[in-house]
Amino acid sequence: MDLVETQIRLAQGGPLPALDAAPRGFAIQARVNTEELDADGTPRPRAGLLTAFDPPAGPHVRVDTYGYAGLRTGPRFDSLLAKVIARGATFPEAARRVDAAVAEFRIEGPATTIPFLRAVLTHPDFTGGPADTGFVAAHLAELRSTTLPGRFPATAPAPEVETAPPDGVTAPMDGVLLEYAVEPGARVRRGERLLVIEAMKMEFTVRAETAGTVGTLLAEVGAVVEEGAPLLVLEPAEADEVGAAPEIAADEGWAREAEEVHTRRALAREMGGPAKVARQHETGRLTVRERIDALVDKGSFSEIAPLTGFATYSEDHELTALLPVNFVSGTARIDGRRAVVGADDFTIRGSSGDAAIWQKQVFTEEYAGAMRLPVVRLLDGASGGGSVVTAQRNGYHYLPVNPGWDAVVENMSLVPVVSACLGPTVGLGAARLAMSHLALMVEGIGQVFTAGPPVVQGSSGEDLTKAQLGGAAVHRDNGLVERFVRTEPEAFGVIRGFLSYLPSSVFEVPPVVPTEDPADRADAGLLHAVPRNPREPYAVDALLEAVFDRGSVFRYAEYGGATVTALARLDGHPVGVVATDPTRGVTISAEGAQAITWLVDLCETFHLPLVSLTDQGGASIGSGAERKATIRFGVRAIAAVYQARIPQAEIIVRRVFGVGGAGIVNRHRANRTWAWPSATWGSLPAKGGVEAAFRAQLAGVADRAAEIARIERELETLASPFRTVERFGVQDLIDPRESRAVLCEWVRDAYRLLPEQLGRPAFGTRP
Repeated sequence: MDLVETQIRLAQGGPLPALDAAPRGFAIQARVNTEELDADGTPRPRAGLLTAFDPPAGPHVRVDTYGYAGLRTGPRFDSLLAKVIARGATFPEAARRVDAAVAEFRIEGPATTIPFLRAVLTHPDFTGGPADTGFVAAHLAELRSTTLPGRFPATAPAPEVETAPPDGVTAPMDGVLLEYAVEPGARVRRGERLLVIEAMKMEFTVRAETAGTVGTLLAEVGAVVEEGAPLLVLEPAEADEVGAAPEIAADEGWAREAEEVHTRRALAREMGGPAKVARQHETGRLTVRERIDALVDKGSFSEIAPLTGFATYSEDHELTALLPVNFVSGTARIDGRRAVVGADDFTIRGSSGDAAIWQKQVFTEEYAGAMRLPVVRLLDGASGGGSVVTAQRNGYHYLPVNPGWDAVVENMSLVPVVSACLGPTVGLGAARLAMSHLALMVEGIGQVFTAGPPVVQGSSGEDLTKAQLGGAAVHRDNGLVERFVRTEPEAFGVIRGFLSYLPSSVFEVPPVVPTEDPADRADAGLLHAVPRNPREPYAVDALLEAVFDRGSVFRYAEYGGATVTALARLDGHPVGVVATDPTRGVTISAEGAQAITWLVDLCETFHLPLVSLTDQGGASIGSGAERKATIRFGVRAIAAVYQARIPQAEIIVRRVFGVGGAGIVNRHRANRTWAWPSATWGSLPAKGGVEAAFRAQLAGVADRAAEIARIERELETLASPFRTVERFGVQDLIDPRESRAVLCEWVRDAYRLLPEQLGRPAFGTRP
C-alpha cells in the first residue's frame, strides 16, 4: 500500500473501504515507561541512570525509543521511554510476539512498566478479547501481583538513598525541589506548607504531618531528589505546644476570569451600539443576532469565537471597551439538524474588512467542511471585503486574495450551502452569494452588486440607486438568485425548507421522512390535467401536487421561465423535478437551461434521484434566443444530465421535440420512462415542420394550404403514442392516474443504489 497516496485519499474524504486494501492481521504497541503502579492504579514516575539498555529485535518487531545506556532520565518530563510494536496474523499471536519482545528488553536502572505490560499481554481475558479501557481497573490487583520470569531483571538494585534522620521529612516521589516555604527555626502546625516538588510537569506541595520546629534544610533548591530522600528536619512539638491545624487556603479559582468572559460576551452582543442598531431597524432590517435567533432552533446556537474583536485598555491594562468583529458565526440546529451559520453584522462598518478579523470567517467555512455540516450565510454588506480605510490603516495596498476561498469552493462539492441577501450585498459578499446551492433575496431590503453606486458613478458615470443597480428587478431573471421573498422570516422558512431535502454532506443519503400520503394514491384529476387541444395550457402546480407527496413541492430556480425546477418527495424520498409551465411557453430558454443545469448538479452532488414530467418543445428559437446563445446553455444542461450518475425517471405528459426534448433525461441509460396518452414526439412539431420538410413537394401543388393540412393529418395519425409503444420506442403507456404509484415504486429502487454513489461528485460543483 502506498501510504502517501492513502493519506491523500483520506484527506479528500475517501472512506477506508474505497482504498482497495483488505485489512489483515493485528498490531499491538506496548509503551515502556519509567513508572510503577500504586495499589490504587496511580502511576508513580521514576527517574535515574540507565545502566543498561538493550532493546529487542527480530521479525515483525519494531522499537521506537530515545533511550541508551548512560542516559539519566529526569522527573520533569514524560516518563515514556520506548514503544515496542509487533504484529501477527491473529490478535493472540500479536500479543505473544509483543510479550516475547518485552521480555527480551534489557533495562537496568529505574523501575519500568515491563512487569506490568507482561502481566497484561499474557492475561487470558486480554488475549481472548474483547478488552476495553476498563480492563486494567477490573484486573488491577491481579496484574500487580503477577510475576513472570524473564531473561533480565526488571531493574538494577535501587541506588542507595541517604538515610533520613528520625525527624526528617522525605521526598514523596522522584522530582526537582522547587522551593522551601519555611526557614530553619520556624514553628509550624500540622498541615502547613513546607516545600514544593516538581514532577512530570506538575507541582506537588509537601505539608507538615505534625506540628513542630523546622530544623536543617537538607537539600538544595533546584536539586533532583529521589523518592525517600531527606529534605528537612522537623522536630516534633510538645503536646501543649500543638495548636489547631491551620485552614488550608482554598485556591482562588477562576471566578474573576469567568466573570470577564461573561462581560466580554455582553459587550459583543451590543453589536455596533444602540444608534447603529436603531438605524438597522429603521431600514426595515433585523440585526445579525435577531436573524440567527429567527432561523435556528431556540437555544441551539453555539457561537464560534464570540470574544474576537477590537479591545481598548486603560493605562493599567484593564479592559475599557470591546468592539466585536462584524461577523457572527457558530453551530446550531435547524429543524433538529446540525448546521453552521455565518452572518454579517452591518451595524459595524457595513460588514467591511476594516472591522473584521478575516480568520474567523475562514475558520467558519473550514469548520463546516471538516465537520460535514451545511453552511448558511446571512449576507448584509461587504461580508469582510476590503475598503479604502483598510489601505489607509495599513499604510499600503495588499495584493487581493479572497480569504478562505479554497474552503468556499471545496464546500460546494461537500455540504449544502445556502446564502441569503438580506441587505446591500457588495463585492466579496456578492461573490459569496453566488457561491451557493441556493441564493435568496429579500425584496425591498436586499440588493447585490459587484461595486456599490458611489464606485459605479465614479467609474462609469451612471447615477443609480442601490435598487436600480442590484435590486430584485435587476436580478429576477438573470440566474443569480434562485428565490425571491418578501420578508426575512419568509427567507428563513425557505432556508429551512431547502435544507430538509438534502443530506448534511455528500457522504450521506438524503433524509427520508414519514408521510401519510398513500404511495398508490390515484388522483382522478390527472385524467383531465392535460387538455386534448395541444395549444391549450394546463396548471402545472396541480399536476405536481397530484403526483408528488402532498405539500412537498419546493420550487427551486424562479428564473427558468417556462422551465420548472423543484425539489419534492415521493413516498417521503427527496427527488429533483423538472417540468414545464405551458402558461409561460414550452421551450427551453437560456435561463431555463441554466435552471436545469443547476438543479441537476445539485441532485448529482447530494444524491437526489431526478424525475422529469416532460413537456418539452425544444430550445427557444428566434433572433432573441440566438443573441443569448441559447443552444450553448441548452447543451450545457444536456451535458449535466448525461454526466449525472443519479437514477433518472421520466413521465412524458405532452410533447418531446428537438434537441432540448431529447436531452431532458439521459435516454441512453437504462432509465425508466412512461408516457401518457396525451404524449406526442418527433424531431420537429408537425406545425412548421411540414413546410420545411416538404418544401419541394409543396412548390408543385395548386392548393398549398390544403396539401399542408393533408400531410399534417397523415403525420398526426403516425404520431399516435400507441404506434411508438408497439415498437418499444417508449417503454410503457400508462393511465395518468397510475403516475404516482409507478414513481413511488421506482424511487424505492433508486434509493437502494444511492449508497454506492456517496462521496464527492465526479465533477466539482461550480456556481
